[in-house]
Amino acid sequence: MAGKPTYEELKQRVRVLEKESIKRQKAEEAFRESEKKFRSLVERLPETLVYTATLDAESTITYISPQVTALLGVSRNVYRRDPSFWLKALHPDDRERVLQAVARCYESGEILDVEYRMRHNEGHLLWWHDRAEIVCGEDGRPQYLLGVMSDITARKRDEKSIVESEEKFRNIVNASPMGIHTYELLPDGRLVFRGANSSADRILGVDNSQFIGMTIEEAFPPLVETEVPGRYRRVCAEGVPWHTERPAVEPRESQAWEENVFLFSFHAENRSRL
Repeated sequence: MAGKPTYEELKQRVRVLEKESIKRQKAEEAFRESEKKFRSLVERLPETLVYTATLDAESTITYISPQVTALLGVSRNVYRRDPSFWLKALHPDDRERVLQAVARCYESGEILDVEYRMRHNEGHLLWWHDRAEIVCGEDGRPQYLLGVMSDITARKRDEKSIVESEEKFRNIVNASPMGIHTYELLPDGRLVFRGANSSADRILGVDNSQFIGMTIEEAFPPLVETEVPGRYRRVCAEGVPWHTERPAVEPRESQAWEENVFLFSFHAENRSRL
């Protein structure tokens, strides 16, 4: 039977316990300081919400940054207390798609990356980009969901305006009595034919759709020895309009002249076009 520990042994054990206690206290202080810095950072992010949620069926919100009041018109307490708030605010047309993405995240651990609409507490719709992932503990087990929601309403509005502008431009081009070709200047310097209106088909007596995807040199070989390809590229690269008159390329039935006014436009995907 083991004897009672000596005074020195007890003193040594106390020292070990004291060191462990100090170590834990320092770790807790470091964690609290880290958490304080994290909250200070996320609570200053503009047009952004940071949240944590449980991994159960309700996805209960355990933290939401205070910007929720300004961005969604609801207090943090209300948002946290009502597990169904997010679901009720979600646009009905987006609900099934978003819930399926959340389910895949929970089941497979894949990153949640979706865009959807939510209704502000005052009634108007906002677009959000929601990106989240599951955070695991030291043992590798899933602990909670950490996500970032960014207000992309302005971006969506701009995208819609660009689409509408391009649609108007296409309608004008298609209705124009002038023959119009469109080209795109690629990063490698190739100038690629993208289409033409019906007037261009009529004037040149050819179906221009057969040239779509070709470079200007491939589509219209007679232009290779002229200044036209270089001028086109400059219009795309610098946005400088160019005007000239010359015989049409490969005219059909009767001699035709082209009056070329080449203008630069900027495509939605930041590609230079004629």
